[in-house]
Amino acid sequence: MVETMHKAAQYLAMAGKSYLTAKEDDSHTNLEWLVKKTSLVSRDLNDHGIRLAINYKQYALEILADDELLDSISLTAESHNYICSWINEGLKRYGVKGEFKFEPHYDLPYESVLDKDYQFPAPNADKIQDLIDYRNVCDAALRSVLSERKDASDIRIWPHHFDTGALIEVDEDNDGVSKSIGLGISIPDSMIDGFYFYASPWSKEKELDLSNMDEDLLSSGEWHSDDWKGATLNSESVSIEEATHFFEEAIQELLLVLR
Repeated sequence: MVETMHKAAQYLAMAGKSYLTAKEDDSHTNLEWLVKKTSLVSRDLNDHGIRLAINYKQYALEILADDELLDSISLTAESHNYICSWINEGLKRYGVKGEFKFEPHYDLPYESVLDKDYQFPAPNADKIQDLIDYRNVCDAALRSVLSERKDASDIRIWPHHFDTGALIEVDEDNDGVSKSIGLGISIPDSMIDGFYFYASPWSKEKELDLSNMDEDLLSSGEWHSDDWKGATLNSESVSIEEATHFFEEAIQELLLVLR
């Protein structure tokens, strides 16, 4: 169901692209995870709090006003073209000005694409619950770690890679952030075949070397020092407390790397 929900999330991202002023970092397309609603939601699409959402539990696309349900459509067996039409007409009905355009500016890593003939499959409740649990654990752990930090960004879901992520801005120069640590949870990819928590440093000033990081510096997880640099922890059966501890330990060590 990862692929299915990743594809469904593109409707929310394209709503941001269709109705909001474009941001250089593409943040107008990123999303929020609402734990209580088990939903991904877009940014506000007008001044009245209208947002587009995917409710994981209901396996449905929803239109919300101040996070209260206005309208919904099940994803099961609906075609891509019909969903685009439903979004366009529904958002107009609730006062969002403009036209919904599904025009992605990036490709997803799947063989099938969201074209006019694409239909969403029936949901697998157990697998969807796993996806909910991963998002919930990461959201809670990041909030615990970042709540007292003034140098932390908001927690957002980025529709291209579909990771839940946040940033600690370690240092800046006249052009903006010059050193940072990215934190979050990633969907399975070419590096790790499963959901995993990550912490990764970045520096504009120099190439970072993590080849000498001691595995004992992490109670759980491992360091990577090749093309991608940082720490990872397989997220299967990991509790909020364990994820929080992983982030805390990784941040502590990566701040030393960035000094």
